[in-house]
Amino acid sequence: LAHGAFVTMIDKTAYDGWLDPVAYERFGALLGEARSKRDHFSQKPVNEVGIYFSARTRDWVGRDQASNYFQSVQGTHKMCVFEHLGFGFLFDENLSLEALKKFPVVCLPNTGILSKNEVHLLRQYTEDGGTLLITGHSGLYDLRGRPLKDSILSDLIGAKVKSRLKGTDNWVRFNPGIPLENDHQARQSADAQKEYPNHRLKDLTVNIRPGWPFLIKGAAVVY
Repeated sequence: LAHGAFVTMIDKTAYDGWLDPVAYERFGALLGEARSKRDHFSQKPVNEVGIYFSARTRDWVGRDQASNYFQSVQGTHKMCVFEHLGFGFLFDENLSLEALKKFPVVCLPNTGILSKNEVHLLRQYTEDGGTLLITGHSGLYDLRGRPLKDSILSDLIGAKVKSRLKGTDNWVRFNPGIPLENDHQARQSADAQKEYPNHRLKDLTVNIRPGWPFLIKGAAVVY
């Protein structure tokens, strides 16, 4: 619980419908310990990142190979655990503005399918001060999993899709010409703001050497 773990316990009945008593004895021991320590975990969780899970994307975009979508979601989960970020999950099936507002940051990990209502709620969320982190082919499929020419999130992103990169192994390099965290004066200059519209990359380049190529595994888009 403290490190973002969750447990799923599955029991399958035998061919004659019999339930394994040893399995349930062990389930009981685990749950007994959990109950005895419940007071230690009764506080309100710290919600720092909301990880978005789209059942429609899983079913329609990932229908032939769902693992491609699951890897994006699980990779985001792994990132939060490794960085000790408090996280929770948001689901397309019951999304609400109230649920979104529980998180200062919401991540859409390769969320291929988004309905107009979902986009409307995400827009409201950002207009009220929330931050969206959009990755992969988010918003690039219609409701039946057919590719779109442009992302349904384009207006929210503020950029048009130029192309989708083929494959999932992609090299990324931040342009060393962009003022980063050490160039405070350049960032404050109005002229620099116009010349370097991507100056906010400084937030992504902490502890990353400018101009250094590194490998990212996952779907990628050129905007």
